[in-house]
Amino acid sequence: RQALDRAAELYQQAIERNKRFAIAHNNLGYLHLESAKGVLKTAGGECAGETLEIAVDRLDKADRCCDGAVGSDRTFYMSYDNKGNVARHRARLGGTNGLELLESGIESFHEALTYNPAYQAAWTDLAKAHVQVHARLKGHDREEHADLAWHYHWQALSCLDSESGRRHLCDEFVTRCQTDWPSKPATSDQRAQVCTCAAGVGL
Repeated sequence: RQALDRAAELYQQAIERNKRFAIAHNNLGYLHLESAKGVLKTAGGECAGETLEIAVDRLDKADRCCDGAVGSDRTFYMSYDNKGNVARHRARLGGTNGLELLESGIESFHEALTYNPAYQAAWTDLAKAHVQVHARLKGHDREEHADLAWHYHWQALSCLDSESGRRHLCDEFVTRCQTDWPSKPATSDQRAQVCTCAAGVGL
């Protein structure tokens, strides 16, 4: 924890010396985002009161840093991805605007891919966002997001060369599906053939 605090302090000093230092803005934002994720993970499904305030504060700081990065360099794709993840985690805090937040996050991930179409993390995060949207919707509309989640997961896999990397990504995708999908997605032989993790979510 001390090392992370020191890193945040150094990034802040770098920004004070050069307010258009996009990398420092981005990295500081990432630290705030990871800190917020840690708070949410520790709280589990009981994020309220002071814990909720801490998580919201860190997400707010992360969001401002992302804006600082893209304000300094509009092509800084990693900050669009971070901004999308800020929105994704805000959506997990509850409230009535969860879908709006997820839509905003999806836009940010697409913006990242505009500047770097081979950025695997953004494809992965797009898949996660559509899994979350699918979990919130009911009826026919939700199936479109299941299909999109699989599509973006495959796009992420195509960015990786190593089998171990693809396996790790599949394991992560299975975990996300099992967490957010109350029932398995529609069966598809194509999915089973293309992605080795298909069996892990009941296909």
